[in-house]
Amino acid sequence: MMPTFILGAGFNADAAGEAGPLFADSLYGEHYVIDCGYPMVGDTLRLCFGLERTPEGKSIEDLFADAEEQRDPDPIQKLAQRLRYADYRIAQELASGKRANCYLEFFTRFMRCNFLTFNYDSLPETFLFRLGCWYPHDGYGVRVLAPQGPNAEESIQGRSGALVLHLHGSLSIRTDEYEIRRESADAMGMLTKRDAPRYTFAPSSIGGNFPGLDGSAGSDDVEDRVIAPIPNKARAMKEPPAPHARRRRQPGAVLPLGDCRRAGGAHVRERGPILASQLPPAGLGVYGGISPGALRVMGRHGALPVTL
Repeated sequence: MMPTFILGAGFNADAAGEAGPLFADSLYGEHYVIDCGYPMVGDTLRLCFGLERTPEGKSIEDLFADAEEQRDPDPIQKLAQRLRYADYRIAQELASGKRANCYLEFFTRFMRCNFLTFNYDSLPETFLFRLGCWYPHDGYGVRVLAPQGPNAEESIQGRSGALVLHLHGSLSIRTDEYEIRRESADAMGMLTKRDAPRYTFAPSSIGGNFPGLDGSAGSDDVEDRVIAPIPNKARAMKEPPAPHARRRRQPGAVLPLGDCRRAGGAHVRERGPILASQLPPAGLGVYGGISPGALRVMGRHGALPVTL
């Protein structure tokens, strides 16, 4: 039986803590700690809109919807830039195995499982790719073009043992629904809708997370890669379905992890008043057996241990 894990926003909340402080050098030779954590709801409010709390009667989803209606791409682009920075700095550090961490332990243990994620980032893919059990050409559940670099190994064309399905889109996948066609060599090219959309693996600035692959293909059209966090996401769905909208049914258990409105609420509560009314009164940590990583994370948030 192959379990399927459902990943919510809270799944990434402990990534920065598990990676430990990360440093960079300034142009003046100063060594400083960089702020590169995955943003939770309160962080996103400050990052994308410069606000400490939402206006009365509004949610952060409403703010993204207002920006979309005003054709203002800045909020979603700021969110995408921060998520990619977290992928580049934190996911790479954790997946490298330089230090023990609960994410490496989790993905190593469940590397042959499937993952449904509501997140835009590529943290799961970074781990699974490094573990040699996931590849972009078939690991998203649909056929994806994955251009290889000059030093690519044959193993990059291997068959994925796990699927990562992005229900709201991925920042690493570009969808092309149109192409230029010519009826003859000397005819004028016409922009024509494809018979079927073409998906291309294009992780842009986090190409280093996937050594051997060429991640720079095409334009970086963030607004077209993901469904913005707006109240009515069904309105953003369009035909033909993008990779995030397709699902492959698999037998086995379905386990939710990191839903910031439920089990993940313990670490979202301290991020601000957003969704506070929907949070449980206490954090809940669920793990199998004696896991040092799970105990460390629960100790950080004061969660209650439950052994299954």
